[in-house]
Amino acid sequence: MTSEQTQLFDLLKSFSAFCERHNLCYYLAGGTLLGAIRHRGFIPWDDDVDVMMPVEDYEQFLELGSELPVGLTIQTEFTDENYPFFFAKLCDTRKPFTTQNRNGPRGIYIDIFPIAPSRRPTKWTGFLFDIISVMNYVLQVKCGWMGYIPYKQNAARLGYWILDRFTKQRLRNLRRDVIKCLTAKDEGFFLSPGGGHKGTVEFYPKSWFSDTVFLDFEGERFSAPTKWDGYLRQLYGYYMIPPQESDRNTKHKG
Repeated sequence: MTSEQTQLFDLLKSFSAFCERHNLCYYLAGGTLLGAIRHRGFIPWDDDVDVMMPVEDYEQFLELGSELPVGLTIQTEFTDENYPFFFAKLCDTRKPFTTQNRNGPRGIYIDIFPIAPSRRPTKWTGFLFDIISVMNYVLQVKCGWMGYIPYKQNAARLGYWILDRFTKQRLRNLRRDVIKCLTAKDEGFFLSPGGGHKGTVEFYPKSWFSDTVFLDFEGERFSAPTKWDGYLRQLYGYYMIPPQESDRNTKHKG
């Protein structure tokens, strides 16, 4: 592990222990889950940690923030007016995160994504999710987390131009309204409303999360969805083949 990965690993262990102590469910997600399967630890060139939580556990985790170990804090849109995302970051404030942007994480961090019961994926739900993605991008620029880079597609540029007229709070409220339109209890799917993939990729069958399994990650065991193979195939295709060396880049430093 790199020194940065070692710090992230320590933070992941603290998070996992906290969830176990409070009987909260979580799953390794994204590139972290991929690393557990393909590398039994970090993807060598990766620089972040992703986890998911069922929305009920996620909300309870946020409520328990005051009980976190000294130095750890939860960063959300409710704790930081310049935080742009729908998901939370668990930050270690003792270990600064360097960024070229005006604002950013309060320390090295892991991303915690809520997953909620949703409508089944269709062209319409995919379109609504893409609108959420544009809102997320507008908020990142407005909140000083990144500089503006114009979309290549004309429709996305138009969407950005329209949404940029809204205040930050109005955008957050609108984002919640659209997410509410996507939620449904009995259609057999979960949605990750803070996820960074396009369209219907962030909609998952509930059966994939019907139970948890424990996977090796850098010599420790962490919780993962029981049907992790379907999840990884949906996000990455044939995920056991690493990308070309020229594409092995870190992506989270601002």
